[in-house]
Amino acid sequence: MITKEDYIEYRDMVMASAKQRRDEYIKRMKPVWREAGEKLRKIREGLCISRHEIAKTIGAADSVIMRLETGGAVQYKRREAAGLI
Repeated sequence: MITKEDYIEYRDMVMASAKQRRDEYIKRMKPVWREAGEKLRKIREGLCISRHEIAKTIGAADSVIMRLETGGAVQYKRREAAGLI
């Protein structure tokens, strides 16, 4: 039988591994996201549309648009709110 302490140790190990994989993924994808974000920003600015207007239109926070344009990681719930998934 598994003890509570064994379970907690296993859970912590799995969570640490998942965080490490997430951090590695973000590091690997950041240049790709930054390039795509620059293109989005140029398009938005070319159309004279503010971040706030886009965020309001898609039902997301201004910070989501800023993260997208600067190549930052957007959490799953934020991607969903931004209509990206």
